[in-house]
Amino acid sequence: QVKVRVVSENRTGLLAAISNTISAQGVNIDGGRITTSRDNRAVQTFELAIPDRKHLDAVMRSVSKVKGVLSVERVRS
Repeated sequence: QVKVRVVSENRTGLLAAISNTISAQGVNIDGGRITTSRDNRAVQTFELAIPDRKHLDAVMRSVSKVKGVLSVERVRS
């Protein structure tokens, strides 16, 4: 179980694009939390079932290439 935070523009269809990108990597989204701000930003925190670090890096790289994504980082709690 890994938490990943994605900061993006707040626009229609972007959450779907991000979740589709994660799913296309063969990763299950076990949970998620989305918040938005007045400056047209969205923060999505996903709980992902990822087998290893190499797979995590690939998922994060893929998500960072989605148009409108500003940053992707692992959240350590």
